[in-house]
Amino acid sequence: MTLITSYIHKDDLWMIAYFGISNKEFHQFSILKIFNLIWNSMKIEFYDAKILQ
Repeated sequence: MTLITSYIHKDDLWMIAYFGISNKEFHQFSILKIFNLIWNSMKIEFYDAKILQ
């Protein structure tokens, strides 16, 4: 999962998450997976920032 998130832009992730929430046919599990992707991408960005410092 972390490999996928490193290639996806953060704004795109938020758009996907918004679509998942607004689309009533989306399963709750899918939304949880999307937010897991967002969380992982945020952790990657934080980790990269620590390396740069």
